Amino acid sequence: MLRMVVDEDGKQRILPDVPRYELKTLDLQQEAETTIATRLETVRDRLSHQIFTTDQYPLFEIQAILLPEDKIRFMVSFEVLLGDAWSFQLLGYEFAQILENKANLLPPLTISFRDYVMAENSWRDSEDYQHSVTYWQNRLSSLPPSPELPLTKRLGAVTQPHFVRRSGKLKANDWQKLKDQASRLGITPSGLLLAAFAEILTTWSKNHEFTLNLTLFNR
Repeated sequence: MLRMVVDEDGKQRILPDVPRYELKTLDLQQEAETTIATRLETVRDRLSHQIFTTDQYPLFEIQAILLPEDKIRFMVSFEVLLGDAWSFQLLGYEFAQILENKANLLPPLTISFRDYVMAENSWRDSEDYQHSVTYWQNRLSSLPPSPELPLTKRLGAVTQPHFVRRSGKLKANDWQKLKDQASRLGITPSGLLLAAFAEILTTWSKNHEFTLNLTLFNR
């Protein structure tokens, strides 16, 4: 998929041959600490909001930043058409394997993304799939709309969207208590967190009945 491009008709092509990829490097070994921090933030900001031309290889960029004390930081930008979050986790793991020992040989792939799509399409003829489709089609007319949240501007007026990651951590024993509580209620930990997220949205949403759409690892 790293050799994949998407043509104007929306179809994917995996290029049989591509030129050798050359990593870009930025040498900050002799720079002051404040300069390093500023340059790193500049590179990260550019890569994190990079938009690729989908019909031209490559749909990714990898940059190596040389730092003091013989350290190297890699910054990576991927067009998410190349894979899902799980794919990028696997890619990061394999990248680390090679960095630790360049003699490591990764096993050859036995299937392509096309094989996966064909297999998933064949599942659509199953009774379970048809049952699910019928269920959700019958629900569509009664589902409420998305949350109506206060905005500083119309979404259509945003030409360069920027996202800010918010994160927090729970202590291990607190997380275990939450999972135990979810188990007693007969729901998954993900369902519990989703309910908490929905409660927060309810505080800000004009309409208190809304539908949330989720991504998933459907493998």
